[in-house]
Amino acid sequence: MHLVNIPLSALSGCLCDRFGNKWFLFWGAIDVSFAMPFWLLETPKQWWWLCGAYVLWGGFAMVNIAGQNLMLKLAPRSDNTAHMDLFRQVGGLLAGASGLLDGLWISRLRDSDFGFEVGVYHFGSFQLLFVVSWFGRVIAVFWVLPITEPGAKRFGRVAETLSRWRRSRKVQPSPG
Repeated sequence: MHLVNIPLSALSGCLCDRFGNKWFLFWGAIDVSFAMPFWLLETPKQWWWLCGAYVLWGGFAMVNIAGQNLMLKLAPRSDNTAHMDLFRQVGGLLAGASGLLDGLWISRLRDSDFGFEVGVYHFGSFQLLFVVSWFGRVIAVFWVLPITEPGAKRFGRVAETLSRWRRSRKVQPSPG
């Protein structure tokens, strides 16, 4: 996770400074949410699926940088302490509350012996929790869409510029 996180931090900072934060926050959060299927596929005999989850969690670098930059960009410079406090504390409160509610829910599911088989795959209470968590993570990013970020590039422009840069980085064969 840190092998992805560290270089992605530097890249995220440069990209967010050049293009804006909104789309990197949006797509970074979508990317990170796709770690959840790796947890669904993981079994004691197929533990290597977790490596994919940790690689995708390296994307939290982009989410954290873009989210904090966007918060600071939209907060008034003269009085941004309330924005900074609420950005971290409300998110932490919601994460903590969802963890407690998930614990209560999974207790009830386990008490009721929830589970079913799909082929050789057992879908139990933990797997249901991972699916619901994945769904929640994916739909949560749609809160970002209505945000208007001053000076940010449209997503199509960001994708076009990055694609053009990628094509220019390809090594051209030498003549002869």
